[in-house]
Formats: sequence, C-alpha cells, structure tokens
Amino acid sequence: MNSTMPNKSTATEASTEKQMFVMKCGGSTLAALPESFFADLRDLQSQGTQPVIVHGGGPAISDNLAKLGIETEFVNGLRKTTEPVLDVVEMVLAGSINKQIVRLIQRVGGRALGLSGVDGGLIQAKPVTNHAEIGWVGDVTGVNAEIIQGIVNMGYMPVIAPVGVDATGQRYNINADTAAGAVASHLGVSRMIVVTDVPGIMKNVGGEKKYCHPYLYKRLRT
Repeated sequence: MNSTMPNKSTATEASTEKQMFVMKCGGSTLAALPESFFADLRDLQSQGTQPVIVHGGGPAISDNLAKLGIETEFVNGLRKTTEPVLDVVEMVLAGSINKQIVRLIQRVGGRALGLSGVDGGLIQAKPVTNHAEIGWVGDVTGVNAEIIQGIVNMGYMPVIAPVGVDATGQRYNINADTAAGAVASHLGVSRMIVVTDVPGIMKNVGGEKKYCHPYLYKRLRT
C-alpha cells in the first residue's frame, strides 16, 4: 500500500542527490517476507533508489514479555508502556528485530546499517497527551535527517527501530507508523510505502474490524 507524504523537508539539499523513499515494515509481516523481497531492496539500492526502512515488532515484543512474565495491555491500539515493558521494547526493536532485518538484507548482497531513534538523537520525542494512562509512549517532535542522509551517502540502507528519546535521555516507545511518517516528512521524500498483512483500510462494524473496499473510503471520510 503506497501513500504520498507532503514535502516538509528539514534535511539538507544533499537529500536530493539520491532518490529515497521510506518503507514502514510491520512487525507481524517480517517472518512471512521472502528472500526475494530483500533482493528487490538490494536491486533498488544498486540502481540508485535508496530505501529507508522503519520497522515494528509488536508480536515479538508480546512473545518476549510473556516469556518474562511481564504483563502488557493495549489502550486505544497503543501498548501501555511501563518501565519494564520499555526495557523489552528497546531490547526487541533495537536488538533482535533490527539486526534480523540487517542480516536479511546483507545475506542477499545489500548494504544495511541498523540503528534506533535513540542513536544520535535520531528521533526526538515527548510524552503523548494521555501518558498518565499509557506510560512511556511518545509523539515525535523531531528527526535528525542528517544522520539518515549520512548513512545513505556512505552507501548503506538505514534500518530504523522506532524508539525515541528526549533531551533528558528518557526513552519512548513510538508507534512505527508514526515514526515512519515523521521520518518521511523530515527527509522530504515524496513516497512512503507500508508493508503490512492488513488487507486494506479497516472499519469497525458492530465491534468487528472489516475490510473496506477502496471505493467506499471516500464515503467513510465524509
């Protein structure tokens, strides 16, 4: 599913030297992606089109929380993030999932570099408005696009885990869609691609999520 983002670039003019796009990869889709998917990313990279990947990892986080006996719940679709939950979120997103994606890209001959939003203050964040209810979940306040541009200029594909940080060093669990949109906006790219196992736009019908056919989307918006 492709979505076009408005151009709000805060990156330097160097961002136009290489054509880039942002790809958000849902955590629940990673295990199902074939090797050919990563080969396609390698081919795009070799042809001068640079993917910037922002990934999730929800199922793996839930699995690790269960193994560690740490309770978790969701509030309005966002994971309630206590300090113990946040430790696991960072461990999984910035550790195992991030490096898994890097390895898969490198295995097919691509060049990738994994990092989280904490590294270099890449993704700056603040608490969401209902943080008293939901814990250490953050909204993005800024993205250091020069770090991403520098990685691309070195010939590597950035793979970004959506953990943010504020000026005090406090970490935040950032929704991957939110993080990807912010990265796309600050880079000034014209396209963001979402890789997901959701069949399309979903609507709540009688308490059940149902697929909304594209031609009905306009009606739902009005």
